[in-house]
Amino acid sequence: MYANIGFFPSWVVIEGEGKPKKASGAGSLRELLGEDEYQFILSQARIVDTPTGNGRHLHFSQPELGQTIQHGKWNKHGLECFSEGHQYLLLPPSRVDGVGE
Repeated sequence: MYANIGFFPSWVVIEGEGKPKKASGAGSLRELLGEDEYQFILSQARIVDTPTGNGRHLHFSQPELGQTIQHGKWNKHGLECFSEGHQYLLLPPSRVDGVGE
């Protein structure tokens, strides 16, 4: 028996998924930012594999911009941004369709 662990982040999470016949989130992020910026972003993030095993969640502290970062999807790039309780995420050791066991 198991239970999934879901939470609404109070920080920023960028999800990069790699699904069949779709853009690779990690590849898209690297292409959009350039290699140096991509490596810098990775060095600033807490990285968690997604429960499906097809991608990663990059966790960042919420920037102090005087405004919040909104949830958004960039499907053609395989990216999604979660923040301030707009969408829940699953944490390890959660499973999706039996994956993650």
